[in-house]
Amino acid sequence: MTTTTLTVLGHGQVFDLRKNESLLSALRRQAPDLAPVSPCGGKHTCGKCRIIVKSGAVSSPTETELSFLSSQELSDGVRLACFVTPAHPLTPVVVELTDAGGMHEILAGGLRPSFNFNPCLTKKRAEIIPAAQADQQEDTVFFRDAPITAVPASEAGGLYAVAVDIGTTTIACALLDMQTGKQLGQAADINPQTVYGSDVLSRIEHAMQQPDGVQELQSLVVGCLNRLTAQLADQAGIGTRVIYAYAVAANTTMLHLLLGVNPRSLAMAPYTPVFTDERIVRTEDLSLQNCSADAVLCCLPSISAYIGADILAGIDISAIAGASDTVLFIDIGTNGEIVLSRRGTLSACSCAAGPALEGMNISCGMRAADGAIEQVQTGEQGFAVKTIGDAVPSGLCGSGVLTTMAALLRAGAVDPSGRIADPLPDAFQAHVRPNGKTPAFILSGGSSPVSFTQADVRQVQLAKGAILSGITALLTQAGLTTSDVDRVLIAGQFGAHLSEESLLDVGILPKAFEGRIQYVGNTSLTGAELFLLDCASGERMRTLSTDVSYLELSTYPGYTRLLMDCMKFPSD
Repeated sequence: MTTTTLTVLGHGQVFDLRKNESLLSALRRQAPDLAPVSPCGGKHTCGKCRIIVKSGAVSSPTETELSFLSSQELSDGVRLACFVTPAHPLTPVVVELTDAGGMHEILAGGLRPSFNFNPCLTKKRAEIIPAAQADQQEDTVFFRDAPITAVPASEAGGLYAVAVDIGTTTIACALLDMQTGKQLGQAADINPQTVYGSDVLSRIEHAMQQPDGVQELQSLVVGCLNRLTAQLADQAGIGTRVIYAYAVAANTTMLHLLLGVNPRSLAMAPYTPVFTDERIVRTEDLSLQNCSADAVLCCLPSISAYIGADILAGIDISAIAGASDTVLFIDIGTNGEIVLSRRGTLSACSCAAGPALEGMNISCGMRAADGAIEQVQTGEQGFAVKTIGDAVPSGLCGSGVLTTMAALLRAGAVDPSGRIADPLPDAFQAHVRPNGKTPAFILSGGSSPVSFTQADVRQVQLAKGAILSGITALLTQAGLTTSDVDRVLIAGQFGAHLSEESLLDVGILPKAFEGRIQYVGNTSLTGAELFLLDCASGERMRTLSTDVSYLELSTYPGYTRLLMDCMKFPSD
């Protein structure tokens, strides 16, 4: 096979680069942690995987690639890694990464109600009567009623477990002392599988199309768990060998990939998972290393293909199954999962909200890192922005996308149909630039201006329409209206950063919900904690997993019309 070399400046590593192989593919194959952000999964549609080619013979930009890059970026050597391949004759290629990398902050905390401490991980001393054998006494570690290992009683050591939330975009963990019930620390990181796309369908597609796709995705998430576990143990000052259990809440696709199960059945009708029941496996079978050699990992039960253990954990932690009022539980993320509890009767649906509210699929979108615009306001002088870390603006994160959209609607710069107004209000005339046939709003100038385009408006509309149509369908099926809803619980990593005002102004949530919204944080993680700390929680989840009725929106009567109606922005 004909190859050359690929060097990434600042990382001291040299990789092989195959003929006709893109730089993105080469980095994914050999150094996934260095691969640039690629929300579209390398399909040439997002324009995010920017790198700087410093030297070497590479392919010329195509017309499609040129549509994503400014003339200034091209002169600076900026290219899109999914397009760039080595050119003939093959010469060593040297690149510099431009991605800001990890998140400014990943939400790990969430609602944590009072509970009865009845841990599923315990340690019991075996009674050995002869005094001569006292030094041979052992402690047996149990997961529920099943023994998992025995350790010499003479060896001092605690009893610890790790609760895990594997999200499509982020992974969060919490270390628990199973003898006291105390949480000793949290750690989180970007889900490294994002190098293969920002949504679950991109991951499923990779698993289906590549011979080793499932193993690649599994290896990435297991490696992340190994790193986070080591970090937690170091923070708490304990040895990893006294970590005996993991409890994992995640969506159904993430659970399949964690266990090395091909999720292909989740992408085609009738969307039947290989498993939805609780699964307990040995950590050594998954190559989890920073724990006891005899530790176990338990995947919490799921409800359906697109209502996973993360949502089931949220249902349990928020106690909506026992509520006497009418409650909506909404997890806002790449997939929007919605659960309706009407006097304890539960129904749920899942909608493809897309990654726009996480800052992805937006022309200048980025993760919530320093420099990301998180708040936008309009006034007589145009736009006023606030960035994370008060750094120089470099893009828009999810909260910035939503506040931009809300500000443009309030100012009349975008009409209810989602079209940029023509003519624009006077205050915006000096803050737009041509963008094909429509203007783009310049939120921040400088050498790398941050803009918001008509296409970005459409991405927000798709997310808005998906979430609102799911809410409407669930309520209509139950014979309810928005006014009948007593409480709205907003869960999830990204939902916590979306203000009530913006959610209402953009119309993602109906105005009738004003004053009824409560943010409950990362209930997937806290639900996994409760699963470990109170055996009754696991019993409830196993029952709930079969008690929730699932509404498939694609077969809901008149759904296409409903979706189109829900995409309209509020007119008042």
